[in-house]
Amino acid sequence: MESLDLPSDIIFEILTRTSLNTLGKCRLVCKEWNHMTYESSFTRLHCERTHTILGYFIQCMSRNKRTATFVSIDKSLDSIFDMSLNFLPRSVAIEASSNQGILYCESQEPQSLRNPRIPQYYVCKPSTKQWQAIPNPKTRYFTERTGMIVLGSNPLHYKIVRFSQPKFSFKSMGYYNLRCEIFDSKFWAWKQSKEIQLPHLVPLSYSPTVLASGTMYWLTTHNHVFAFHVDQESWSMFPIPKPFNENDHYKKKQLVEYQGRLALICMGREVGIEVWVMDDYGNQVWNKRQTLNMDALRREKCYASPHEVFTFRSDLEPNNLMGKKGFSQKLAFFPRKKVEYE
Repeated sequence: MESLDLPSDIIFEILTRTSLNTLGKCRLVCKEWNHMTYESSFTRLHCERTHTILGYFIQCMSRNKRTATFVSIDKSLDSIFDMSLNFLPRSVAIEASSNQGILYCESQEPQSLRNPRIPQYYVCKPSTKQWQAIPNPKTRYFTERTGMIVLGSNPLHYKIVRFSQPKFSFKSMGYYNLRCEIFDSKFWAWKQSKEIQLPHLVPLSYSPTVLASGTMYWLTTHNHVFAFHVDQESWSMFPIPKPFNENDHYKKKQLVEYQGRLALICMGREVGIEVWVMDDYGNQVWNKRQTLNMDALRREKCYASPHEVFTFRSDLEPNNLMGKKGFSQKLAFFPRKKVEYE
């Protein structure tokens, strides 16, 4: 598809001034636009012009308590935007992040002394200091994995998927089952979906959810990818690229989102870092996009290993976290500081 007969530099200028929501739609117009909007030069200029916050929440474990620190891709903005989670009424741990700056968190303190084991759950937008307590899922079932997806921005519509340990396990029957609950902000309630039945001894990895094209992905411990299709409330599994199944030269594997697609990053003992992208979901075709040299990384001294890393991208516009159901419980507007760029 041609880019509407406009010069690429004009399209670049227009797209760097669009909102996050509009940018996501523009990426669907054609491959040229999609590729352009993922270039590093575009990302930096778009963040500057639209005051978009882009970075990572690094969550570490210390003394059985998780703490999250935000790291921006542009260090000059760290002193301008306060992205701490101290505005929440309780100390929390991040359970899932979305592609629109909304986090799903669990309190690390009990709701009350009467129920010391029952936490409180929140959705929040750190860039605007908004938060909202949401109804609890079935907390008597231990949480295994969670994911979050934003389906609409005006009004805000999101879903949270929670997998938990069932009351009765069927491991002896050859499969590993998980309870599945889905919170829909449109109805402001959890509902139980059909249980997940994975092959025996194939649990999901502990890494945060990877979201691509409306599907949530987790890596399994047996070199497969577990996919949960939110719209259909169904799931599937498929293998990672063959080279990683046939040898053990790759000591670290991680699913990521790469230019809107599912990708796999693999760190090898000798081959360095490889980036493989799922180019054909229907036929499960992986293609290698990049190979990175690790010599520079090997010279770096690493003193800590994060427990979890959550990708974060947000604008500064307030959202009604309850969607059409009402108004957010907490809406803390704060004066915006003037942002100056060199």
